[in-house]
Amino acid sequence: MHTVEEAERALRALAAPPLLARAAKRALLDQDKRLVWPSLLRRRSTVNAQAFIAGREATSTVACWKGTVLAGLHFEVLKKAKSAGHATVVSLIENPEVSAAIERIVRRLNLSGLHGFDFILESLTGNAYLIEINPRATQVGHLTLGPGRDLPAALLAALAGGAIRPAPKITENDTIALFPQEWIRDPESPFLQLGYHDVPWEEPGLIRACVRERRKQSAWYSQQSWLQAFSTFRLRMPTIAPTNGRARTNGLISRARSAMQSQAEDINRPCSSAELPQAHAACSPSGLSADIQLNGKTFSAKHLLQHHAVLGQFKGNGREPLRIMKFGGTSVADASCIGKVVEIIRAASQESSVLVVVSAMSGVTNKLIEAATRAEAGDRKSAAAIFEQLRNQHDEALAALISSDAERNRVRRNMQECFQEGERLCQGTMMLRELTLRARDSISSLGERLSAPLVSAALVGRGVTSEAIEATEIVVTDSCHGAAEPCMDLTRQRCEARLLPLLRRW
Repeated sequence: MHTVEEAERALRALAAPPLLARAAKRALLDQDKRLVWPSLLRRRSTVNAQAFIAGREATSTVACWKGTVLAGLHFEVLKKAKSAGHATVVSLIENPEVSAAIERIVRRLNLSGLHGFDFILESLTGNAYLIEINPRATQVGHLTLGPGRDLPAALLAALAGGAIRPAPKITENDTIALFPQEWIRDPESPFLQLGYHDVPWEEPGLIRACVRERRKQSAWYSQQSWLQAFSTFRLRMPTIAPTNGRARTNGLISRARSAMQSQAEDINRPCSSAELPQAHAACSPSGLSADIQLNGKTFSAKHLLQHHAVLGQFKGNGREPLRIMKFGGTSVADASCIGKVVEIIRAASQESSVLVVVSAMSGVTNKLIEAATRAEAGDRKSAAAIFEQLRNQHDEALAALISSDAERNRVRRNMQECFQEGERLCQGTMMLRELTLRARDSISSLGERLSAPLVSAALVGRGVTSEAIEATEIVVTDSCHGAAEPCMDLTRQRCEARLLPLLRRW
């Protein structure tokens, strides 16, 4: 905001009672009924304006009992998952002002248990400003860093009535990279090497769970994070991999053996498939070698590898093993580009079975998200114009690639269903004036659902047996829209039920 008028409009919008449609949606879909009465009573929201403090973030966690601080850990935050997210790298500090403020608060509120405190350390003065208190264990509370800094031991002693028996100090390094948060944020982060990387190596199952189970209150398992995570592995066998929310990647079967599979054709995997068939492996995400105990054997590896559902190589009729090919948005940008892609696939299918993964046509996903954003703002005309532009773009490619009227009409009907779905979602978004993560995922997935049937039909026109399969037929994710994680066991079951019969038949 840059003017008084803009500030006044923003204040009116913030203070306005919740829309009844939004309250109903939250109650019915999200099971959150807190907006119902404020909406029905037209109760205005309270706006709390605070002065902005420029400075560094600090976080503390303490063990206390009946108003007395027993032990505490104080850190400066060096890196965060996102600007308003949780810390991923912290540095141990001593700050008398912070310690004294926490002691006064604990004493005044007569607190017991584990509590977290967040501060801003002002840049010019160094003064500490309290911004938040969390009555729970925080993500640094398990760290044992010497006398007075072992929270579990101090709390146990207070409850049991004995002396404090602190655990050995885990590191002399004041900089601590939290696992898996910092590795997820940046797999190449220098803090993974320079600081103490807090990985529970003695619990490989816990490591796998930390990678597999994303934290639902944040979005650090975005599409980019998945691509970063998978970019350090090479698999001799193709792997099913999702993108985001409602799985967006769509595949097509070429020469009867093409379906949605991997984000990349060549993915590094240091653990040998021959040594660890269908294994759950846990390795060092920092790149350091680590010995992993598995099934009574010791394996050495250099990268973190979570449990993957692996579809074995398919051989038949003396042909080469299954080949996976991935074409991004610029590769299928228009009819000319798709024609070149079709020729590449057709040539490859003469020598081996080919599985193809295609992205949306160049720029389509961004346009879909823009349409959803315009709908949220109530701009019906702009959203409709974007959909009309996308229709024309795909119709032009369809007309140039498909000569058969029957095939062209079939693909056009499929495309029309996708566009109608997107327009319905945008209409709902416009009515609620809220773009939910579920709706955003569904709208942004339309691009791949439009391009895969187009490429498949073009292959058929060139004499290559092909079938398009949507990722939603194969990939199962959790319900954390916006940053969903795949359910690999269910995905594998669907893969076996949907793809393998098709592969064997063709």
